[in-house]
Amino acid sequence: MQENMNLYTSMKNLSWIFYLSIFVLIATMSILKYLNLHSTVFDMGIYINNFYMISEGYWERLFLSHIQPLGIFWSLLYTILPPDTVPIFILIGQAALLTLPIIGLYQHYGLTPTIAFILYFPLWYNGLFDFHIDHLAVPFLFGFLMMEKKGAIGLSVLFGFLLALVKEIFAIQAIFCGIYLLLIKKHRIGGIILTVGSSIYFFISWVYLNNYFNPEIVINNHMSVGEYAWLGNSFLNIFLTILTKPHWVLGEIFTDTERLKYLLYLFGALGFIPLLRPSILLITTPILAISILSEDPKHYGFTHHYSAGLLTPIIIAFAEGLPKAKELWGHAKLKKKWFQPILYTGLLSCHILLSPSPIGRKFYNLKTWNYHFSIYVPSDRNRMIKTAIKTHISPDSNKVVSVQNSIN
Repeated sequence: MQENMNLYTSMKNLSWIFYLSIFVLIATMSILKYLNLHSTVFDMGIYINNFYMISEGYWERLFLSHIQPLGIFWSLLYTILPPDTVPIFILIGQAALLTLPIIGLYQHYGLTPTIAFILYFPLWYNGLFDFHIDHLAVPFLFGFLMMEKKGAIGLSVLFGFLLALVKEIFAIQAIFCGIYLLLIKKHRIGGIILTVGSSIYFFISWVYLNNYFNPEIVINNHMSVGEYAWLGNSFLNIFLTILTKPHWVLGEIFTDTERLKYLLYLFGALGFIPLLRPSILLITTPILAISILSEDPKHYGFTHHYSAGLLTPIIIAFAEGLPKAKELWGHAKLKKKWFQPILYTGLLSCHILLSPSPIGRKFYNLKTWNYHFSIYVPSDRNRMIKTAIKTHISPDSNKVVSVQNSIN
């Protein structure tokens, strides 16, 4: 029994070492990027401005562009900290929450899924591509799946509702979390509560709150379909197109190089092992659909933050698909001792090719300037811009400043 206790303590300590190491690294890199004037107006500048205005009483900023009520908690930092330090603490908080699943992954699934999570490229882009409130989806989805695994269905449903509050798209994902509880895990009461509750919240937030606070998205009494117009001129028509012409829609997706690349990177970076647990991937359906059906390349660009809702379910599917992968490896008459080395080699190779981390190719490739190591180092460019700001921009907060640049 003492040996078991020592083993548990050792695993717990190691999980914290992994967590703190990656959290500190991502937090440090994102802060250096901000301090060296390489964060942008879209979207970090927008979020900083919104949080400050919310702290000043302009609460409607919680509903501009997107319905994001949890932004109120980030805005509280402006009431307790010097304003100039708030962006730094926001980035620290984002890094801390993004990497939090490392602890649970190691303790529940062991070393390999933990390493896979650490090396998975969406973690790094979500941590280093400025600030986006989407990062909250990562710990909330992990809490949802872990609580269900432990049989704490009430807490699982709670995490599902928290997910819905992140942004409208995550309210749709919360609905699918409810369907997952109901149909896959047979938790009927919890599944119904989460599905119905999230559906009501989505309807209220999308139809009423969006309509009231963002009237520009309503054209001729219809919600603008934006980047999805190729599928129809209304959300009903889009749904009918997908339902009645699935082969055509899939053909458009799988003949588009960038969309196909996005899917290959998401699953190929983990050896396609998550596909062995398709039931868990049900949760990713709305996020994947909204990304790959969009005409905006950013939505299916692997260097953006739109993968936040995919990160946790795909990693959990990987963790639970590992036993099946090992079994298939054995059926293929391959030597069992080579499974782990080849898997780790693949995980590391994909990380180097795709990720902006210090061991990633992009960190040393000057062509990917927004993730190149030079952006984390003070330079003459930074000093020149800071001097120009102090010289030409008045400290008078009543004066309006127009800046024709994406710099934050």
